[in-house]
Amino acid sequence: MTKHKPISQILAEKTFRELGLDPKTGKPLASRKPPVNSHNIPFRIPALEKTKRQAVSTQGYKASATWQTASLLRDLLTLWFEFYTPKFTSQSPVDIPLFSRLKSQVLDAMRGVVSTFEEGWARPSSKEFLDFIGFSQASLAEIRGNVERMLTDGLMQSSHNSPSAPITSRPPNSEMERLGIPTPSHSNPYPPIKVRKDPGKYGNLRDKLREFTGKNLDPQDFTYELFLELINKVDYLLKRSVEGLRARIISQEKKKFNDEIGNHWRKVW
Repeated sequence: MTKHKPISQILAEKTFRELGLDPKTGKPLASRKPPVNSHNIPFRIPALEKTKRQAVSTQGYKASATWQTASLLRDLLTLWFEFYTPKFTSQSPVDIPLFSRLKSQVLDAMRGVVSTFEEGWARPSSKEFLDFIGFSQASLAEIRGNVERMLTDGLMQSSHNSPSAPITSRPPNSEMERLGIPTPSHSNPYPPIKVRKDPGKYGNLRDKLREFTGKNLDPQDFTYELFLELINKVDYLLKRSVEGLRARIISQEKKKFNDEIGNHWRKVW
């Protein structure tokens, strides 16, 4: 009389064979190498996938045009608030206490744009990074609204009535060009390389900006159009970051789906 194997033994032997192991010895089969000893595991481990970092380096954001441009905007706003002296009258829509709160609100929101992008960069998944970019975009929208209100309330000047605006037949293409402020790039990053290597020497905002622009910037020349131009650039770069992350997520999910279909096909057939 033939003795039937217990169902638990049958399942255990099946699992061993799927892993490329001899059910009796637990050693690799001669014809197959155990997939568990390679990166090509024949099944997904969601818990392990969550530990995979979406960024190779947690400091990689410093090479990002988004982070550099947002940092430049933050420093220019900080410099403007540091040296701006508001003149209030009885008819002014803003008084000293309100201006003080406005300053804290704008600088806190701007700090949030930069620091939230940094935190999102270090998050494990692209989906989490996308969420944090959304927080940065929301803070940037808040800054845009406050800058527009500062113009309306007479706290910030426009380039159309700025005393430093040059009288030329051909106006500059942008306020950044007029003031000699370049857009951060691979060849001219912000903060500059010297600042990154020796932050103690270039810790002052004026020194940092002088190293970047090659000139001394006067905060009195900063206009609504300058800040709006930089806000638009940061907003555009954040949107491009979102597009890149969405494309990455789609690519990753397609690969997972194809791997699962392939594994299922091999298992069934």
